[in-house]
Amino acid sequence: MRSLSIASLFILATTLFAHAQALEIKLGKVPAPDLKMEVYPLDSTADAVILGDLREVYFSDLYNVKVKRTLRIKILSADGLDWGTYKIPVLTTGLVGVKGFVTNYENGAVQTEKLRREHQSVEKVTDELRRTTVTFPDVKVGSVLDLEYNYTIGINSFVFGAREFAFQRSIPIREQVLELNLPEFLFFDFRQKGFETVNSMVKGTSSRMLDVGGGRMQVNVDKRVFYANNMPALKSESYVNNIDNYRTAVSMEIYMIQFAGTPPTTFSKNWPDIERELMESFYFGKIIEGIPQTKELARSLTEGMTEPMEIIEAIGNHMKENFEWNGNFGIYGDHEIRKLYKEQEGDASNLNLLTVHLLREAGLTAYPVILSTRANGVINPFFPLLSDYNYALAYVQLDADKGMFLDMTDPDMPLDMIPFRCLNGNGRILYGGGGNWIEVKGGNPNRQTMRGAFTIAEDGTITGQVRLATQGYQSLQVLEMVAEDGEEVRDQDFKGDHTEWEFSNYSLDNQVATGGALNESWEAETYEVAMATGDRIYLNSLLGYGFSDNPFKAETRRFPVDRGVGSEQTTMLQIQLPEGYEVEEVPESTMFALPNRAGTYRLTYQQSGSQLTIISKLSLPQAQYSVEEYPNLREFVNMVIAKNDGQIVLKKIVE
Repeated sequence: MRSLSIASLFILATTLFAHAQALEIKLGKVPAPDLKMEVYPLDSTADAVILGDLREVYFSDLYNVKVKRTLRIKILSADGLDWGTYKIPVLTTGLVGVKGFVTNYENGAVQTEKLRREHQSVEKVTDELRRTTVTFPDVKVGSVLDLEYNYTIGINSFVFGAREFAFQRSIPIREQVLELNLPEFLFFDFRQKGFETVNSMVKGTSSRMLDVGGGRMQVNVDKRVFYANNMPALKSESYVNNIDNYRTAVSMEIYMIQFAGTPPTTFSKNWPDIERELMESFYFGKIIEGIPQTKELARSLTEGMTEPMEIIEAIGNHMKENFEWNGNFGIYGDHEIRKLYKEQEGDASNLNLLTVHLLREAGLTAYPVILSTRANGVINPFFPLLSDYNYALAYVQLDADKGMFLDMTDPDMPLDMIPFRCLNGNGRILYGGGGNWIEVKGGNPNRQTMRGAFTIAEDGTITGQVRLATQGYQSLQVLEMVAEDGEEVRDQDFKGDHTEWEFSNYSLDNQVATGGALNESWEAETYEVAMATGDRIYLNSLLGYGFSDNPFKAETRRFPVDRGVGSEQTTMLQIQLPEGYEVEEVPESTMFALPNRAGTYRLTYQQSGSQLTIISKLSLPQAQYSVEEYPNLREFVNMVIAKNDGQIVLKKIVE
């Protein structure tokens, strides 16, 4: 139904009037207080502020929707000058109408310059779509930029496409209004997201006349206004899944079209409707049904096998050895399975839905799972909107209480892991006769073990070997770096994290795909970590290899900490003392933990003869930490850093 045009459904059109009473921006006419503003009172750190943002939407005829936007931006610092280059945040098929002014206040005089055609550039994104960029002239600290642009959207794209209006940006917004002039025969659901408040009201209905073909028709128009004042800037923090998940915005979705005296045409669906639609689709459910050749293939691949994991490995290896992912997302695939085998590449959905089919034919219980990737944003489970989903995984049931997610897009990824992009909360598992929510988990946490065997000379020089064993998503990130840029870049990346050391003879052994670790090693030497003074040598307790920087700088936090998976970091150092030296002083071994063991840390020192062994282990098992847990997490990491910065003293033995 979404592919039908409104023109084919209704011999009707609409003209609507857009007028904002609460917010008025007269281009090039800037009030004196705004012109003279040096600091935004509600955020003294702001580099710029949007003083006004007015959006007006109206239907111009049967086939088009007009959008007009008027902005006023104040530049407050040198870092805010980037706002002088403004990329209009929509792709259009036609030209964008642009007007604008730059107003400066210098030496007691107001100077205004108008935008000209040479201040605009149009970039060809595709054969049909264009992006317009405006570069304001003579922009400096203190400038006020006025911009008005308008463009046209096809009515089908506006009504049936996903439509979200952001009310929050990287700089504060003093005042903003969104005015939607909608014909009364179109019924939309509106929803808000984010932490800030957006007010809404219906400002009444008016009657409008519109030319339709060779005639005119009268249509009632509902005016709905959304407005917000003093919107704070949206500032990213460390370990935020997708900052857009927290951006205050209003979205709209069509759920019904009804003309007076005619039955309604409905578009909103519940989950049973969506699941039935997917399972009956040639581009989803029919792929799972397979074809006779793939049914026979599944049986031949797993002949004589009875253990579920043995069957999963056989089918998984077949998929990864015979197919490549083409880089495309989406929940729909190509139902031409013969074509998939011929070309030996496909979308993620193609590969994973075919995997469901092969697992079923091999006798296992398997289902598709649809989800939204991290880059696509968190879904709202209370709104069954298929457009929110952009990925499909395979899921195989191992027993009544245990299952396993599968993804066939990365040949280097172990079968018990799925791409990090998929770790975004819940997905929807489709049983065929219904569905349910399921937490999408990625398998093993990130684990990294660093082993160092070192010898200290009397002058404080330390030499030895470093070995690094990495498992989980960290290992895949390193492999991706090596595949794209080569081992030399990875070598330099590690060296950049440990600048006090000199490294040589880098080697890499990849056992990740078979469930093992990514093993790396270096020869290491340093003159900077230990200091020899008189008959003593002073050195850092972890020789510079411990966790040393707290990513959680702010005392408070607005958004949850989302790392995707838990982590475990172990450092094991064996230090051979110089001949004739003994350990005079080491910090006390220690262990502490967060409430409910949401984080643990252990640091131990052991001496045996002339060898000192130091072991530290930092475990943060949770993938997410709530805003309420954040203060304890931040202090916990501070304590870890303090313990890692302890001092060891070696003393020369006096005969």
